[in-house]
Amino acid sequence: MKKEWLVKTLTLGIVVLFICMNVNPSLAVDNIEKSSMSISNGNTLYVGGSGPGNYSRIQEAIDNSNDGDTVFVYDDSSPYYENILISTPLTLRGEQKTSTIIKGEVNIYTHGVTLTGFTIEDSRGVRIIGPGLNGTGTEESPNIIDGNIIRNVSAGVTVWVAGKTVGYFIISNNIIYTGAMGIQIFGKNNTVFGNTISFINNSVLHVGISSLGDFNNISYNTVSGADKAILITRSLMTIICRNNIIDNPGFGVYLQISSGGDMILQNNFMNNGENAHISFRLLTAFWAKYRNIYGQEHPIILSVWDGNYWDEPRSEPYPIDGFFYIHGIFIRLLTLLHINIFDFKNFQRFDMHPAQEPYDIPDIS
Repeated sequence: MKKEWLVKTLTLGIVVLFICMNVNPSLAVDNIEKSSMSISNGNTLYVGGSGPGNYSRIQEAIDNSNDGDTVFVYDDSSPYYENILISTPLTLRGEQKTSTIIKGEVNIYTHGVTLTGFTIEDSRGVRIIGPGLNGTGTEESPNIIDGNIIRNVSAGVTVWVAGKTVGYFIISNNIIYTGAMGIQIFGKNNTVFGNTISFINNSVLHVGISSLGDFNNISYNTVSGADKAILITRSLMTIICRNNIIDNPGFGVYLQISSGGDMILQNNFMNNGENAHISFRLLTAFWAKYRNIYGQEHPIILSVWDGNYWDEPRSEPYPIDGFFYIHGIFIRLLTLLHINIFDFKNFQRFDMHPAQEPYDIPDIS
C-alpha cells in the first residue's frame, strides 16, 4: 500500500510540475469559458432591454426557465435589487461585468449552473448550497462562477455543503473585494483559478482561499491583506501552484489538521507576516486514515514544497515552519504558546529548490 501511494504521489508530482511550467493562463481561461458556454444549449430568456417579452426582474426569468436555458441580463436596467435563487441548471449571463450590477446575493441550489458577467455587491456574495443529489456534483455538470466582480460582501464565493463527496466547482477569473472570506470550497476535484482577492478592512479573521477536500487545484490566484491567504484543512493532494501570495499580514499558506500530500509549487511569497506554516495532528491523521470518514482513505503523506519564490533570491533550501502535536487541551495550550515538546524535525519540510526571481503571474484586477 505504501509503495503504491508513493508511486502515485511521484507520478502526480511530475504531472503537476509539467502543468505549472507549461500552462498558458489565457488558454486555460479560454477552456473554462468554452465549457461554460457549452453547458447552456436551450432557449435564451432576456432581462432588461427593450425587446418584446423581456423580463424586468432576473428572478422572474429564472423561475420561467428550463434545464439548459440561458438567462441574459442587459445592463441598461441595472442595478437589479434582488436576492437571486437558482435551482435549475442554467447559465446566468450579464451583458458586461462592470455595468450589469446585482445589489443582492446569489444562492445556487443545484449543479450545472454558470454565473458570469456581473458585479455582485452589498450582500453575502455568491453561495452554493448543497448542489445535486445528496450534495454530489459531477464532472459533466459543474458549477462555474467565472468572470465576475464580487465586492463589498461578507464572503465572495462560499460552498455550503456537508462532507467531501461533493465536487467539480470551477471558480475562476473573479475580482473579489470582501469583508472576511474570499473563496471557501468543500469537496474534491475543484478548481480555483485566476481570481484576485483583497479585503475591505483590517481583521485577524480574513481568509483568502479556504479548501477542505481532496485533489483540488488552486492556481494563478492573487491574494493580499489576509490573515491566512490560503488555508488548507484535512485535504489530500491539493495543488497550490503559481499564485501571488503578497502583502498578507498573517500567513501565506497554512496547512492544518493533517493535510496529506499537498503540493506547493512555483508560487510567489512576498512581504507576508509568515510565508508558510504546517500544523500536523498525529491522532487526527490516523483517524482520517483508518476510519475513512470523508469518503477517501487518507494515507499519511508529507507535503511537497518546490520552486517557490521566498521574498528574495536564495541559494539554500527554505525551511517551512510548523508544529507537530498529538492531541488534547494541554497540547493545544502549548501550541498557542509556541512551545513544542515533540520532535518536529521529521515532519519539517523544505523547499529544496527556491526560485531566484519572482514568477510572472498575471493579476486580473
